[in-house]
Amino acid sequence: MSGANSSISGDVKTGTGQNASITANLSGGSSRFTGNAEAVGDFSGNNTINLSLSGDNAQQLGNLKAEGSNTLKAVYSGRNSSLTGTADNKGIMNLSFTNQSVMNGDILNGVKVYEDNASQSSFAGQLTANFDQSSWNGNLSNQGGTADVTLHRESVWTGKSSMSGADSVTNVSVNEGSTWKVTADSDVSTLKLSGGTVDLEGAAHQIKI
Repeated sequence: MSGANSSISGDVKTGTGQNASITANLSGGSSRFTGNAEAVGDFSGNNTINLSLSGDNAQQLGNLKAEGSNTLKAVYSGRNSSLTGTADNKGIMNLSFTNQSVMNGDILNGVKVYEDNASQSSFAGQLTANFDQSSWNGNLSNQGGTADVTLHRESVWTGKSSMSGADSVTNVSVNEGSTWKVTADSDVSTLKLSGGTVDLEGAAHQIKI
């Protein structure tokens, strides 16, 4: 969708089966996607969604979801582009926000359990969220799997990090003039500062590492 002020309404979703692929790019200025993007399917589905909002002021109003071995890659690279919605990852999810883009919403990382009559299988979520000269207003809840959050070049995260389950791993890196404004007591596995700042504001008193 390359036209200025263009819009699409409805969900983008992979179904059951394997090796399905969807690519969606909103490159027009002030374009809008109202709907959810969901990479779901069978345990070994290997389905993929590549979502890109590269137009200036492009917006998505909806949620992101990935389950099992299915991958959702969402890139918000247009100047002042934005996502308003939640990200629910029990699969493979790679999020990228650059060029003063914004995410408004929480991120959940967890475990997807597949059941049938013969066996039970599970997939622990693999989440990567990178912010470069961008901002995130929301909380991270890791209920199983690995979550990596990185702030680059004066990015700002306003929210908290919580962990539950013995196998949860949350790694946070705050770099190059970026700031994590911690809004409540938080838990992480590792916290790396390289020219960044952690600000315990409001009700936050501690970060357990």
